[in-house]
Amino acid sequence: MLLSFGKVHLRFDVSTFTCESFQKNLYYYRFQRIESNLPKIGVGVMLPDLPGLKHDIQRALDRYLSTQVNKRLGFFNEVPKHPVHEGNRLRVVRADGSIDESELEKASAEMSIKLEDIPGLTLEKRLAMLNDQADQIASQISKGLFEGLKRELDKAGQAVDQRGRTLDAEAVFSVLEKIQFEFDETGGHEIAVVLHPDLAPKMMDVLKQIESDPILRKRYEEIITRKRMEWRDREAARKLVG
Repeated sequence: MLLSFGKVHLRFDVSTFTCESFQKNLYYYRFQRIESNLPKIGVGVMLPDLPGLKHDIQRALDRYLSTQVNKRLGFFNEVPKHPVHEGNRLRVVRADGSIDESELEKASAEMSIKLEDIPGLTLEKRLAMLNDQADQIASQISKGLFEGLKRELDKAGQAVDQRGRTLDAEAVFSVLEKIQFEFDETGGHEIAVVLHPDLAPKMMDVLKQIESDPILRKRYEEIITRKRMEWRDREAARKLVG
């Protein structure tokens, strides 16, 4: 594409950016000066503003930031999302008819760039700054979601309090009893477990104990079988209503 600005002609060449994390979203623009009888760029000479170009690059950077935030949310990234286009509160109507309201929470991060640093602000430096922003935003979102989960689970009586006792198979079974399982068409299921890093080794030991002990293994299978039947009943009721 050839752009003309008075007596200055610029060839507009669009190439796909090759940075692995950005190659599908960001394009960089290379301008080649072909012909000009203006003096060299200096005092009194202004480059074209190109607002469309700046808008495209900003949109790509915004998408990059959004992608990086989602990647840092862990299992929360797998939770269905519903955009809220207006308002400042959320209302959830549950299956039992109960209604829960909550206010929207803000997650934000700031970026400060000195004027003298702008000429040397390469793409790599800009992405590093966006990654730092993504860390801050994802941390705030995760903290808010965990606090909200704890508040709602305590209110609904779905929390299991060990009261200082060590993690064991009985605690795992108590948690499983309170979970509403979802299964696929083959009857399989998956559970996302979120633990404090200090608890992870102990949890692995407990799961191995359940797997190797015939009595504990039988109790686990009985819970899963009952949960599968409850899921089938829910699915049958849903289809009848639909």
